Amino acid sequence: MSKQIGNRKYSVFYKTLAQSVPTLEHELSCNVFRCVTLEWVHPDYLISGEGTRKKGSRWMQANRFRVVHASSSDSLALSEAKRTVEKYGVPASNSPTWSIIPIRLHLHRVINIKSLDKQVAIPSVNRLLTNDWRSMKSESQSQAIGRALHVLGVEGVLVPSAIDPMQENIYWFPDNIQKNSIIEIIDCQNLIRRIRK
Repeated sequence: MSKQIGNRKYSVFYKTLAQSVPTLEHELSCNVFRCVTLEWVHPDYLISGEGTRKKGSRWMQANRFRVVHASSSDSLALSEAKRTVEKYGVPASNSPTWSIIPIRLHLHRVINIKSLDKQVAIPSVNRLLTNDWRSMKSESQSQAIGRALHVLGVEGVLVPSAIDPMQENIYWFPDNIQKNSIIEIIDCQNLIRRIRK
């Protein structure tokens, strides 16, 4: 495991968010979609966040915290998954088989990242969505903001899609989910039956 190098602006982001988050948090109740390869389709893994913890994402440096990503539509979920594969240089002929799984969410502490756009110390949403986090050897600004939101106890974060900014993705932190919040795989029993066939 490589040594984690934090972003030098993390403490500034944390202090700014600590003041803003309590007034910007809201509840969210909706259905979202995950698009995963067959190895992650089992209910035990689908909403575990382990894959992102190991590999990292735009919003969390690898080997820090568990994060689950989902999209507001099934088509966006598929587009996001395909883009991730393309970024890793997998040829289209070797593209994996995808499963799109609907999930019901009811979270109590959610932040819309766009609501932070007016915070002077926080980079613009456009900048956060366009930074090349994969090429960085240290924590990117978007990852530092994700870490600060996790530490502050936020359950989920709404973010515009980098592919289609008119649509939204959501990511949530399994470790922060409150007892009265709900994350439920829709028709989970049918999914288990499909896996066992």
